[in-house]
Amino acid sequence: MPTNCVEHMNKIKTLLHLSCCISLSCVFASAQSQSNQIDSVSQQSDNGEVQYLKAIQLNNSKKYFEASILLKKLMLAYPEIERYRSDYILVAANANQCNDVLALNSDAYFKSAPQYVQNAILRCQENVAINEQYSNLLKSQNAVAKSKNNKEAKKKVVMDLAEMGLAQLSIDEIESDDESYSQIERLKLRSKSGNQDIEYWEANSGLYIDRYENVDKGIAKLEKALEYGISINAPQENLDEIRGYLIRGYEKRRYWDKAVNLYVELNLRQAKLTDLTRYSAAISYLELHEYKDAELIFQSLANENPKINTIFIAEVYLGLYSSILGQNRFPEAHELLLRTRSELDALAKTNVEAKPLYTQTYVEEVYEKAYQDKNAEAAEMADMLLSDIPQNVDLLNAAGHVSSWQLSPRRAENYFKTGLGIAPLNIDGRIGLAQARMDQGDIKYFQNTVNELRPYYSDLQPVKEAGENLDIYQRPYIAGNFEWGNGGPNAAGVNNYVIGDVRAYSSPISDNYRLFALYRGLYTWSGATLNTTSVGAGIRYEGIDRIIELAVADQGYAGVEATQVLSDRWSVNAIYERNAWFLQPGSLTINQATNLANLNLRWHNNDTTEGFVGYRYSTFSGNVKQEVFAELSQRLLTAYNYRLDLSGYFGNQQNSSQDVAYFSPINQNELSATLTLRILQWEDIKTKQYKFWHKLWGTYGGVTQTGFSTLPMSNYGYGQEFEIGKGRTLSWGVQKTTFPFDGVQSSFLTGYLQFQGQF
Repeated sequence: MPTNCVEHMNKIKTLLHLSCCISLSCVFASAQSQSNQIDSVSQQSDNGEVQYLKAIQLNNSKKYFEASILLKKLMLAYPEIERYRSDYILVAANANQCNDVLALNSDAYFKSAPQYVQNAILRCQENVAINEQYSNLLKSQNAVAKSKNNKEAKKKVVMDLAEMGLAQLSIDEIESDDESYSQIERLKLRSKSGNQDIEYWEANSGLYIDRYENVDKGIAKLEKALEYGISINAPQENLDEIRGYLIRGYEKRRYWDKAVNLYVELNLRQAKLTDLTRYSAAISYLELHEYKDAELIFQSLANENPKINTIFIAEVYLGLYSSILGQNRFPEAHELLLRTRSELDALAKTNVEAKPLYTQTYVEEVYEKAYQDKNAEAAEMADMLLSDIPQNVDLLNAAGHVSSWQLSPRRAENYFKTGLGIAPLNIDGRIGLAQARMDQGDIKYFQNTVNELRPYYSDLQPVKEAGENLDIYQRPYIAGNFEWGNGGPNAAGVNNYVIGDVRAYSSPISDNYRLFALYRGLYTWSGATLNTTSVGAGIRYEGIDRIIELAVADQGYAGVEATQVLSDRWSVNAIYERNAWFLQPGSLTINQATNLANLNLRWHNNDTTEGFVGYRYSTFSGNVKQEVFAELSQRLLTAYNYRLDLSGYFGNQQNSSQDVAYFSPINQNELSATLTLRILQWEDIKTKQYKFWHKLWGTYGGVTQTGFSTLPMSNYGYGQEFEIGKGRTLSWGVQKTTFPFDGVQSSFLTGYLQFQGQF
């Protein structure tokens, strides 16, 4: 029995999850809506596009032959549009026109063809070879049976076909009244027929809405066969064979819990299991993120097959790689991937089916680097590979995901659109494109894509995660920021305070707007005591490349903040606040109401380098403060469990008056450098959504104030950061600062507490 393509790799990053092949269900979906979302090939005529959409609709209605006729005409009329040729091959394979498919194939074309086309070609090669083999068997054995008019000879043909995986060709014999078939033989035919549906489910799926139709039929047949076998007291080995087939069916149907439970039952009884059954159990453990259990089975299969000499064994080793990677054992996983690639390279010289898996190892390495937050290395590798195989859809999707993680959604969008130009309805590409648009503020596009795919593809990881992201976006959430401090210049105990800002946001009231409630609190003691609170409300707008937030509160407070994204690298942010609370260092009057305007220009180069320059204008009673500042940060070291960053800061402030009750230098310059280390203490291996980080930082620099020489300043601190599932974060920290005030060094403590989360 040929080995079907199996989704062997459990993807660990947020929206990614590639399979070793692209099933038909991942290629054909709703063509009409997609036509409004993907740019047409420039050479394609309007009439050609209409015919193309009609062909896909015919395919989705299981009218494969009619669809293939239309696509063949388009392929001949527009030879420059590769998509027509690729999709014709796929639809012709659906229609079992394998001779036509193979006539279009060549070694050169196969090497550069999209993966779903390669799968269609391989399937046809298998079908042609199998049909020829079975045809010869039928001719010879039926001739024997006919010439002798011998029921036993006929039965032998039927049972031989069942053993070879073609029980369906003799399915009528299962329910016949022929007394020459024993109960056990009838049981065997029923179980083989169910297993045939399961093993060939992908080749016969076609329409994505009912892509599990055949595997559901197979599971139903097997469950009925098991019930029949128990009723006739069939031997345990016959019943266990059916249970083994059911494990295969449950795994393909994504009923992973059922597959695992049945495997545990059989394993406890030390039942004899086929390699395929054990493999399906391992895949089920992998999909359930039970990486250690998956590894035990994969490793057992690998030990029994130390050399990769078949496609099935290659898939075993790739599954083993995923189970080890899922446990964050990166050096071991990488070594295994390189070994698997080397042996697949050798196998590909004699087995064309090994070529897609060989290429897939490079795609996996891209994700492996990205999972360790080495996104720059991952992007460089993806671009290098795309220069050699620019038509590989999986690789284009990988490059798109990495670009998203590098905070470059426009670049990601270009990669996904290129991939969708090759495979227009590829699920991973469509979700990736939707997420890239969402990252740019195109919420409507994201919602439409998820809502279209979710009813039919909610079991596929990219759609499942996108659906979770959409659910999170549509929930209300709360964001809070608290700061506390003690001490002041030359006066310990002065200026002790806690100041907080909490905003509770509603669910979206439309595609782009949310309402929120605002709470502000200020509490001081020691030098003087003031406890005051302020409440208000506001509205938040999130649109394409733009976020605006307006707020008003009692005590005359009003504020507006706007961010405009200019490109993948540049953005500008502006803030204006009226009657804001602003605690000056060393203030003896505890708090100051101020009007301030702030303008920042931000820049980043992927996710490793970022910087900003800013200007702030603040007015107080009897004083005007102007500040300019700039910061540049560079990631020095990156590994899965730590990050090391270096940043430099320059700031200048000027005050119009020193005759105020707080520290107010006429002119001050500050130049400093900060080293920040983040260390991952713990991660929930199963979900990858719960993490606990330590954060340590140290700052050293110099400060020059009017009338005084340059004096040193320093700051060092410790904090913790918690990722609590999707959409919830909590962080806190404490730091000690030494800073000169009018030529005299003073030290004080400050701390912070920040949280954000959906509820």
